Amino acid sequence: MSTWLIGILKHKVIDYYRKLTPESADASIEDFAYSTDSLFNEKEKWKIKPGDWGGDPKNVYERKELMTVIHACLGDMPEKMAKVYTLREIEGVTTAEICELFQTGKNNCWVILYRARMLLRRCLEVNWFAGKG
Repeated sequence: MSTWLIGILKHKVIDYYRKLTPESADASIEDFAYSTDSLFNEKEKWKIKPGDWGGDPKNVYERKELMTVIHACLGDMPEKMAKVYTLREIEGVTTAEICELFQTGKNNCWVILYRARMLLRRCLEVNWFAGKG
């Protein structure tokens, strides 16, 4: 009986200290106003389909103005999210290296990358492609 009670007490103490020290690195990402609910319906179909960005992606990428907008969009993201995206997609660092650098798991890294891509997509549609059609 005492072992059982000590186990419960140990878990309660751990829970208490976890509440006092939230993870500050990931808190900025989780608290960021982002929800996939606004993108997909209950059948996992797009509510608002991605717009046609038109043109050859290689030619669009090479345009200096687009890179300026991309960097502005990355500047609006939480710092950790922007760094992970930049390392993976622009600098070509592997996921394993990013996980080691940020002391995070592989699944968490993929979640951060997914959220960054969705935010970047939305930002580009508003700030770059909206006026192109």
